[in-house]
Amino acid sequence: MAIIDTHRRLREFLKSDYGILQQHLSTFNGIMVTPNVLTETSNLLGYHGEPERTRLFQHLRAVISNSTELLVESVTASAAEEFPRLGLCDSVMLTIASPGRQVLTMDRALHGWCNKKMPNSSVLFHELRFLTPRHR
Repeated sequence: MAIIDTHRRLREFLKSDYGILQQHLSTFNGIMVTPNVLTETSNLLGYHGEPERTRLFQHLRAVISNSTELLVESVTASAAEEFPRLGLCDSVMLTIASPGRQVLTMDRALHGWCNKKMPNSSVLFHELRFLTPRHR
């Protein structure tokens, strides 16, 4: 994953983090996504030049086709008390978060809000590093 070394938004990650992510996701029956998160992902990938851009969008297409998409209406997400602090995308994540639908995030604030609303409804990616033997 050469992109991890070169993308400015991924500088805090190591190549081994991709393996940790894959390992964590493999413990679930499937991946759930929201249109909001997919839009943000698509926008970030759009900054890449060719041929990398096409390769990344093909990978995103595969992720989308193998995921379950959850739709939370913006009116519902914006009704959350935390909406002014979190914004729309994170408010959607807060709305769907539950122990059976854990949110995986790098955002400590979102992680805190999810677990305040419902314990064990969010996993902070940084914590997975400490649970993985090669990162201890």
